[in-house]
Amino acid sequence: MKIRKIVFLSIVGLLISCSSDSSDTASTSTTPEVIPPVVSLNSPSRKIISEGQTRDYTVRVPSSYDANTESPLVIVLHGFGSKPEYIEGNSKFTALGERENFITVYPAGALNNEGRRFWTNNGRISTPEADYDDIVFLQDLINSLNEEFNIDDKRIYIAGNSNGGFMTYRAAFVLSNTFAAAAIHAGQFPNNLEDNLRPQGVIPIMHIHGLEDNVVFAENVPVGVPFFNAQGSVDYWVENNGANSVAVTLRDDENVNIREWESPSNNADVVYVQSKKGTHEWFTTLNSGKIDSTQEIWNFFKDHTK
Repeated sequence: MKIRKIVFLSIVGLLISCSSDSSDTASTSTTPEVIPPVVSLNSPSRKIISEGQTRDYTVRVPSSYDANTESPLVIVLHGFGSKPEYIEGNSKFTALGERENFITVYPAGALNNEGRRFWTNNGRISTPEADYDDIVFLQDLINSLNEEFNIDDKRIYIAGNSNGGFMTYRAAFVLSNTFAAAAIHAGQFPNNLEDNLRPQGVIPIMHIHGLEDNVVFAENVPVGVPFFNAQGSVDYWVENNGANSVAVTLRDDENVNIREWESPSNNADVVYVQSKKGTHEWFTTLNSGKIDSTQEIWNFFKDHTK
């Protein structure tokens, strides 16, 4: 069976979270303990123990799955206070995975003291009651899925919405060598990292944001909030990936602007999908976004492999 090598990397103060200390150390559990599902492989009732915590996740396997053929894996992270079933229902990645023959996984964030699920996008949580890091959870989850399914290690992708988008940026930063590409939906990247802190490597990035989002602002980030706006977040990754400084416009109409900064030397392109009337929701062609975020993300993913 394939076991992914674990990467150890320390990063200080990366992204906000509900409660965290000042360090961000990526490590892993020893061997994650998988709790056997009580129902079928295609189950919303799966559990895994990561760093002593029982974590929930949903796996959706296309009917065309063949254990003798490597399959792409798409990990989708929900937003703050949300659940895997909500992002699954809103994004409809499962239906797309059925058509495009990829496995989709919807992990659940841990519960905070108010009973709301969230991601540790500011690093390790250390309290008297718990000590864990969602970077470790993601690594443990990928390792266990690699044990069970024939996953294409060159085609493991991650996408996240809102708080899940912030976590996706952190995963792209810490685990650039694990994921073939990352898509951030209504998230931001921190603007206060120390100069010596750099991503693990280059990684293709897609950032999707609505200009009318009044929860995670695309443009006018409030003073004192330690994050780039959407364009600033994109610019960071353009520089990191060594992409062209001048973007190519792929679409520009009354609803949507899409620009791409190509990185022909290392396959680490950066794309910014800007919904001109989009609010804080997962975009479809029928809501405020006027674009199919899920299809745009998959089109981007399938063009990039490790």
